[in-house]
Amino acid sequence: MLTTEQEIQLANDLKKGNQEALGCLFELLHKEVFTFVLPYTRNATVAEEIVQEVFIKLWDKRHQLKPEHSLKNFLFKMARNHTLDHLRKTKFEVEYKNELKHTKATAHSQTENELIYRDLQAFAEKAISQLPPKRKQIFELSRKQHMSYTEISEYLGISKNVVENQMVKALKTLRESLGKSFSV
Repeated sequence: MLTTEQEIQLANDLKKGNQEALGCLFELLHKEVFTFVLPYTRNATVAEEIVQEVFIKLWDKRHQLKPEHSLKNFLFKMARNHTLDHLRKTKFEVEYKNELKHTKATAHSQTENELIYRDLQAFAEKAISQLPPKRKQIFELSRKQHMSYTEISEYLGISKNVVENQMVKALKTLRESLGKSFSV
């Protein structure tokens, strides 16, 4: 147990740069600080690293010590802040890694889908190019120019029935070319 007088003396000694005072404080409070940090980290190695860093930081900030204030409270505030920093950093790293995994999976899926789409589109264009010229023209006016059968019949000067028959034959040919797993 650390008395108020001992805290004041240790704070004064630390402020003067006395390394033995730091060692003494470490011996007195190491276990308490470790026990304070451990439940938050849930990892003894990480908790020990934080405790070590807190005592190093205490040494670095020894010139800021005010002997009239509790050295123990100052040390525990540092431990709390350092633990919170560690938890924030860990949470950020986990979120970043998860986001990175998701981004890679999404990018891979999008790239794969784009390749499949391009291959399918190229295959369909090849199949369309092999249609007889008049059938190809009617199909392209319908599907690419979005013209109705009536508009196509007026545009080409043929009956609507001819347009319908040519479209039925074009779609049948394309279905056969693309296979039964793709619908046109």
